[in-house]
Amino acid sequence: MRERELERLNKAWEVVNKEWGNFREDFLTPVRRLPSLIMSSGLAASLAYLKKEHPKVYEEISRWVSEIVWGEEEDLLEILRKGDIELYLWATEEALAFAGWLKRLGEAREKSGASK
Repeated sequence: MRERELERLNKAWEVVNKEWGNFREDFLTPVRRLPSLIMSSGLAASLAYLKKEHPKVYEEISRWVSEIVWGEEEDLLEILRKGDIELYLWATEEALAFAGWLKRLGEAREKSGASK
């Protein structure tokens, strides 16, 4: 359990730092809203919204969650369509946890005033 949390943290840190300028502009607003969006609308609806409106955020969430729940990088919406309720719940839990790290790290970096 603790190891997975560290993996999430490291991956989220990588995403936030990959292109901070783009993250701040294109990622931070949807990432801030993502946990509540998932809780109110469900994972599949939230992912469909992200795929259309914020494709970069969708790609990062899809890449991470599909790797964890499916064992390989694949389109997460397609995986959810093929899977059962247990997989859907696991993917939801993983997406919420990863989004939480993206949000925390992005906000911390923004508050620190880091430009690069």
